[in-house]
Amino acid sequence: MPLFQLKGKPQLYSFKLEIEFAAIEKRVYDNKRYSQRDLKREEESLKTMARDFLEIIETKEIQSVHIAHLKDCICDGAGGVWESATSNLELLAYYSPEAREVIISLIKSPKAKIVWRGLLMLSGAFSDGEILELVAYALHHRSKEVRCRIAGYMTRNCFAHLSSDFQTLIAQRMALEESIDVRESLVYALENLPHDKVTHQ
Repeated sequence: MPLFQLKGKPQLYSFKLEIEFAAIEKRVYDNKRYSQRDLKREEESLKTMARDFLEIIETKEIQSVHIAHLKDCICDGAGGVWESATSNLELLAYYSPEAREVIISLIKSPKAKIVWRGLLMLSGAFSDGEILELVAYALHHRSKEVRCRIAGYMTRNCFAHLSSDFQTLIAQRMALEESIDVRESLVYALENLPHDKVTHQ
């Protein structure tokens, strides 16, 4: 099984291409009679991702075309495609500044669904300052859906060390927020931040 890893970074690995392709075909076509999606396009997108990922592992080089394809799949891919693309791009962000910049650009999109897909890729590849900046951006997004969903996002255990900072961001948004739904989501977030990490005021 081809794999690649640098010290302190997550492992990149892939099965042989024929195994990856067989799994993709099964996944895409097993439920074809129940789907109105463009199955051929999904198959091609997933196979391109698998081919690109194996190439990255074998050459130890991430090219702009690899990242561009992942971005396209995240923005326009059907369910099952965009999730795979976010998983790959999240990993590549540990190795590529360009991948990190693409994730940031997605989070700063005016489109709610793109913002949320971008936020799912925030990880240890980003500094605490970057994470706080991007979460603050989402908290002030024009979409009520984004503001509701980011509230729950802040309760993730992997960001427990940022709970005090999140508490401050939530308080700032609460002072401005008019939507009852968003305010309820923010209250939920405050109540579910890891309390041993929060500095209560």
